[in-house]
Amino acid sequence: MIIGMLVFAATIAPWTLRNYLTFNEFVFIKSNFGQMLMVSMSRSGITLPREIHMSLASEVRGMDEVNEDKAIQKAMLSWILENPVAYLRLLPKNFENFWWEIDRYKNNPSTSFIVGRRVPYILLLIFGIPAMLWQIIQVGRNRGSGSNSNMYHHIMFILILTYTAIYTAIGTMNLRYHFPVEFGMFIFCADTVLYIVKKVSLPSTKSLRWLEAGL
Repeated sequence: MIIGMLVFAATIAPWTLRNYLTFNEFVFIKSNFGQMLMVSMSRSGITLPREIHMSLASEVRGMDEVNEDKAIQKAMLSWILENPVAYLRLLPKNFENFWWEIDRYKNNPSTSFIVGRRVPYILLLIFGIPAMLWQIIQVGRNRGSGSNSNMYHHIMFILILTYTAIYTAIGTMNLRYHFPVEFGMFIFCADTVLYIVKKVSLPSTKSLRWLEAGL
């Protein structure tokens, strides 16, 4: 935990210092949440009313990046609170885009994309999801036992769940890759492959032992 915190601090500190020197205020990590939410919703066919756009454009004129994004966040969140049903209808589409492909990549027929991106990702899902579901079942079975033998699985699952929740909420129209979710999926994919290897090698080992016993 201490080592992890030190690494995290050493990674983030230069950006926090840069933000303080740039914006003359403490900005831990500069957020573009408002911009991402607005672009994602507009590409899904939902745009703010013209009068809100005009008012927002006037408000953010002359602002720095941090305060501009805060103003956009406020406008977007206000619209969502006033139109919750329209926003909730976007979430299934956001989830699909995150776990599969954003719209502009879905009809890419190029060999380089299919071989270099789509096929490896499909294999990752095929081998990763079964192990992930099995770990969820195991967590339910071991609940209250105090066992933490699969702690790294828990960490990867929390990482995947967190990123899925975030990008389902704000959309993934600008997302080109699924890292670090793919990194977490590789952990579960390795578990499935190891399970298959053990199942395949076990009969062969038994046959070899029977042969040796017969000789």
